[in-house]
Order: sequence, then C-alpha cells, then structure tokens
Amino acid sequence: MLNRNLQASDLIRLCHIGIEIANAECESNRRRWSAKSDETSPNKRKSKEFTVGLDLNEYYAKTPIQSSIPTDIDRRISEIECSSYTGPPAEIDDNKKRWLVVGICLHSILSPTLRKYVEPVVTNLYNSLKLSDQIDKQSCNGYLKMYGAVNVKYLNYNAINNNKTIPSNRTLNYDYKVHNAVDLSKLFLETNMVHYKGFDESCDSSALLGIIVNIDQFPEMFRALQNM
Repeated sequence: MLNRNLQASDLIRLCHIGIEIANAECESNRRRWSAKSDETSPNKRKSKEFTVGLDLNEYYAKTPIQSSIPTDIDRRISEIECSSYTGPPAEIDDNKKRWLVVGICLHSILSPTLRKYVEPVVTNLYNSLKLSDQIDKQSCNGYLKMYGAVNVKYLNYNAINNNKTIPSNRTLNYDYKVHNAVDLSKLFLETNMVHYKGFDESCDSSALLGIIVNIDQFPEMFRALQNM
C-alpha cells in the first residue's frame, strides 16, 4: 500500500510532475516518428533494423507505467538510486516515487474520466443556483457568499471575471455574475488553480480534485480524496 505520510499539497505537486512526464513523452514520440519519416533510404532502414529490434524488446520487457517514463527521466532516477553520494538523503525516495506513479495515473487514466463526471454535476448545481439565488444576475449589493450546509465553503469571486486585477480593498467593484458552470467551479478553488477554460484538457487533475472535494454534490467516496 502507499504510504500516506504525504500531505495533499505533495500529491498535487506530484500530479503536476506526472503531467510534465506525460507531456515529455508526447514530445518524445513526436520527434521519434518525425525522424522515422525522414529515413527514406533503404540502406538507412537496414542499418536501423537491429537497433529498432532492441528497442522493441526493451519496450515489451517494461510495465506500461515504466514505458511511459521518458528515457532521460528514467536514467536520472536510476542515477539517484545508484549514487554513492553520502550527503543529504536522495532527492526522490521510495515514498515519493510511489506518489509520482499516482500522479501519472491521475493524469493519464483518472483525469479524462473525472472531467466527464464533473461537468454534469457542476452544471446541475449551477442551474439550481440560478433558480434559487439568481447567481447569474447578482451584484455587490447581494450575492451568494458561501455554499454548503455542513462543510461551509466561502466562495472565491476573485477567481472569475478577471476580478483578480482589482485591488482587494475594492471588492465592491467586482463583477459577481456567474455566467456558466465552469465559472461556478472556479469559486471553490484558489485563484492560482483556475487557469482552465472548460472541463477539458486545460482542467488538470489538481483542479478536478479541488472541485470534487469542495462541492458536496459528489458522493462521499470521491470527496474522501482529501484524506489521502
């Protein structure tokens, strides 16, 4: 089992590492296929046959997660493991490596599914709040300040409508209208997490987890992710 000594912030940081690894893999694959397409000479193809065969054997000898890690990063991890340096502890210990794997899985496997699941839940909540609180028409004279009957969440209007450019002592100048479900989801997150434009690839795993944890419309089994 995974060691749970890491805090939620560690998980989020390692999720971002997983994202970077996946992006690096995509770029590596793009360069590799581009190089193969340039090898039109029969002699070049023949000289590469043995090398390609070795690469395939090495690939199939690895697990799916191992094969998703770029060679340069894999080599760096091996260097850290085999280092005879007797100074401070290794940069990546076994516990953090486990969480790194979790981050890769979150980005590559769970995040696409969570996006499809999050969108209808948040959309239903938005439609409900439009009827009950006119959240799409509110102003500084009257707006929904908090949400939740048990775990009260103060809504972050600094995160929408470019309100972050307005000085914090002038919140009366904020635009409090919530125009869509995506904007509603941002009210439950820190301002530095709301760079996404929709429930798509721009909405990363850290934002998805924040939405699930902070909105009580999701089943408890999902919201319990905050205790990982």
